[in-house]
Amino acid sequence: MALFKCLFFICSLLIANVSGVDIKFLAKETVPNGAQPFSIGVSVNPLAKVISMIQKISDEVKQEAKDELKIFDNFACFCKDKTNRLTKMVKHHAGEIKTTSSNIALWTSETNELNSEDKSRNKDHEEFSTQFDEYTQRLKQENDKWATIDATFTNDM
Repeated sequence: MALFKCLFFICSLLIANVSGVDIKFLAKETVPNGAQPFSIGVSVNPLAKVISMIQKISDEVKQEAKDELKIFDNFACFCKDKTNRLTKMVKHHAGEIKTTSSNIALWTSETNELNSEDKSRNKDHEEFSTQFDEYTQRLKQENDKWATIDATFTNDM
C-alpha cells in the first residue's frame, strides 16, 4: 500500500510537471544519449544511487554509534552505582563480621570456663559424696559402739 502511494505521488508530480524541471533535459544529463531505459520518465545516475546509498549507510552508522554511546553511558552509570552500593555493603558487613567474630570468641571462652567449672564441681561433688558416705558409716559405727557401751553400763546398774 505504501509503495502504491509513493508511486502515485511520483507519477502525479511528473504528470503535473510541478517540479519545474524538464524531464527530457534531466534524462539527457543523467543517461548518455538521452536514452531512458527501464524508467517511467526519469533515469537516475548509478553514481548518484551509490552515493545516496553510502550516505544512508553513513547516517545509519552514525545513529547506531550515538545509540551505542548512550547505551554504554547508561551501562557505565549502572556499573558505577552498583559498584558503589556493593562496596558500601561489603564495608558495612565487614564491620559486622568483625563484631560477630569477637562475640563468638568471647562466648567460646565463657563456655569453656563454664565447662571447666562444671567439671570441677562434679569432681568436688564426688569427693564430698564419698566423704559424706564415710562419715555416715563411721557415725553409724560410733553410734553402734556407744549403744553397746551404753547397754553395758545400763545393764550393770
